[in-house]
Amino acid sequence: MRKIELSEHFTKTKMFLYSLPSIFEAFATTSFQMVDGYFVSNLLGIKPFAAVGLISPVFFVLYALGFMFGEGASALIARVMGEGDRKRGSRILSMTTVAMLITGAVVGILAAVLMPEISRLVGAKDDTVGYCIEYGRMLVLFLPAYLVNSAFMSLFITAEKGWLGMLISAINGSFNAVLDWLFMGPMKMGVEGAALATSLAALIAAVISVIYFLMPNSSTLRFTRFTMRDVRDLFQICTNGVSSMVDSIAGNLTHLLMNIQMIRFLGEIGVAAMGVYDYVCEFFLAVLFGIATTSVTVVGYKYGEKKREELDNIVKNNTVLTLILGAGLCVVFILCAKLVSKLYVGYDADTYALSVHGIRIMSFSCAAMGYNLFVSSFFSGIGNGLVSAIISLLGSLLFPLLTLLILPAVFGADAVWYATPVAVFLTAVVSALFIHFAYFKNKNVWNS
Repeated sequence: MRKIELSEHFTKTKMFLYSLPSIFEAFATTSFQMVDGYFVSNLLGIKPFAAVGLISPVFFVLYALGFMFGEGASALIARVMGEGDRKRGSRILSMTTVAMLITGAVVGILAAVLMPEISRLVGAKDDTVGYCIEYGRMLVLFLPAYLVNSAFMSLFITAEKGWLGMLISAINGSFNAVLDWLFMGPMKMGVEGAALATSLAALIAAVISVIYFLMPNSSTLRFTRFTMRDVRDLFQICTNGVSSMVDSIAGNLTHLLMNIQMIRFLGEIGVAAMGVYDYVCEFFLAVLFGIATTSVTVVGYKYGEKKREELDNIVKNNTVLTLILGAGLCVVFILCAKLVSKLYVGYDADTYALSVHGIRIMSFSCAAMGYNLFVSSFFSGIGNGLVSAIISLLGSLLFPLLTLLILPAVFGADAVWYATPVAVFLTAVVSALFIHFAYFKNKNVWNS
């Protein structure tokens, strides 16, 4: 397949093809959740499976730091490359990576120390708190590696080496699957073995990525010395990428509240059933996340070139593309509800029935989720981190919290499943309004 350059005109087909490495990379990255969940559920049972579901959102709140660094740096690097300054792009890459490693080490150690308190805080009881501590502590101790992997999902695209990022992610997923089987099967290491398998696989992938950019390579970027002047860019990177972090953090905080509501109305089987949806949802939604991640780089480059007509074209084409793909994923979820539920919790009839029911309702959120992700990424790409953060905050935190609290109170326990679809469609309305007023009607878009 012919290599697509950032300087080219992007049609819907070309955007999808250019996003493929990022999509497959997201597939590989999210696969560890699916693999962990499968082995934990089928080898250990419902309680450990529910415990992993309880503590995982805490880990992903911390993992979101990588999205902030990655998308913020990608947008800035793409912009300076669009302006013709590739050397500065390499310095930004180097500085961002160092900042991530330091941040990951400090935050990871702190989280490991506080894991017992965190486990109780998220709703773990006496029979599940031990599983939460074992699984969560092992993950956060490897946080620097996870941050590198999450950030480089965007940065490999910016370096025009998306397929290499995809390959490294595939290596990550493969090691994780093999080590999961080894540690949880023959070695009988339990949930701690699942977390260790995932962490070692992430470490291997991170080391490969760092080595690639340390050595002479054929990409547009490589590690080099950076100066204090470059460190000043860190504030812009963090503020511009904060919407991606907010989106992920807010989504996981919402997940924590949903778990609490599930325990309140449906008990531990509600958390387990929700876990089935989450594992499979994250995998299939990689298509939409991949397009959004790639859009940051493409939009940033076009913005650096100051080509308004190209930005207009991306908005129109990506709107159509994400809505079509979202509708398709909605249908896939509905058709596959029984299959995936049987795969994870088929040994428990009550959890299986609840899982099928929940997946079929929540699948409707896929229809507009991709559009919301794209709009947020678009505003990150043009440097308007405030609008991007507002969309992320509304879509991932405020609207879901309101629907989770109001709908069950008014309509009963079953309404918990409807909270996410309603929140997604409310966010889509806000996203469309921002695109109309903050972009198309904004004559000062270059000063956003």
